[in-house]
Amino acid sequence: MSIRKYSEKLGLRYPTMNRALELLEQRGGKYIVETGCTRMAEDFGAGMSTPIFGEWAKEHGGSLVTVDNNARHLGVAKSLTLDYADCIDYQLADSVTFLSHFGEFYEFKIDLFYADSF
Repeated sequence: MSIRKYSEKLGLRYPTMNRALELLEQRGGKYIVETGCTRMAEDFGAGMSTPIFGEWAKEHGGSLVTVDNNARHLGVAKSLTLDYADCIDYQLADSVTFLSHFGEFYEFKIDLFYADSF
């Protein structure tokens, strides 16, 4: 998947997001975990990572786990990723707590970790 179609909308975020996904693909990675999900439609200034990562996962046979402590944000992310929902696990939780127990719920290693929470 090329995210070139998002280059203008992502602006300054495009080079690093594009490179991260290139490296993920080159290294045969499949599993993305992001803390903090997309919280507004068309908010490319904040990255729109959930839809972009969801699309990547769908096209590459991978999966995305997105964790956020705000149910409204997760609801927005779900509505924006309907086409990729079968590749996404949406978790309502504090990211630090979630990550400290990650291995209890998932048997895979994280290939790309995207920290976008506080």
